[in-house]
Amino acid sequence: MKEANLLDKMSMVFGAMGDNPISRSKSVYAGLTMAEYLRDEKKQDVLLFIDNIYRYMQAKAEISTELKQMLIGNGYPADMASEISKIEERITSNENGSITSIQAIFIPADDITDDAVQTIMSYMDGQIVLDRKVAESGIYPAIDVFKSTSKLIDIEKIGERHFKLVEEVLKVLDRYKELEELIAVLGIEELSDNDKNIFYRARKLKFYFSQPMFVAEAYTNIPGQFVKIEDILIDVENILNGTYDDIDESKFQFVGKMHE
Repeated sequence: MKEANLLDKMSMVFGAMGDNPISRSKSVYAGLTMAEYLRDEKKQDVLLFIDNIYRYMQAKAEISTELKQMLIGNGYPADMASEISKIEERITSNENGSITSIQAIFIPADDITDDAVQTIMSYMDGQIVLDRKVAESGIYPAIDVFKSTSKLIDIEKIGERHFKLVEEVLKVLDRYKELEELIAVLGIEELSDNDKNIFYRARKLKFYFSQPMFVAEAYTNIPGQFVKIEDILIDVENILNGTYDDIDESKFQFVGKMHE
């Protein structure tokens, strides 16, 4: 943080997993109070990172257990929803400034339908879900595009072209999942020409959605890149309409923009 010249622009609160559950549960309130002070007293816009909000709920469950209070499904306290709302509803904007929050959520046993996870997600404007199966295929960041959502995906907000491309990509990737099962049984030779095109283009899309990130340079030796939305739209259109059919799929992994 010092090297990046950020120390005078940030505050940090720690509630380490080795601390007692009361200390861990209170750390999030300390962070919220700091954010509110910067917004209301300093008249600043605040970016609030919480890593991770599920651990707060875990700490509250441990406290409830110690107090021998009645727990609900999966061992969560009965007032789970109200406890989460106390935090999330403090993350707001007013005439002084705004608080925007990015929160990591641990998903226990990879069960995204977990009560605590769903309660937390109900407050979010969007979610990016990382999946082990995607990571196993060597694609990073390992984002599951079907479980990831955003309220910004609205034709009025992003425009018709972008909106339709999102729909088309999801449709192609969904068909790809079906074709994978068919190929496992019958082999790719049994597919129609149209399905073969969908299969290969979907694979290129999957690889294209990897990202050469600056924070990963030390591990991958691949320079990080920022890619403009317009460049992504051009590349996705070209993949879908077959412009890149003659290019090997491996060339799409960890690239910035393909059309240049």
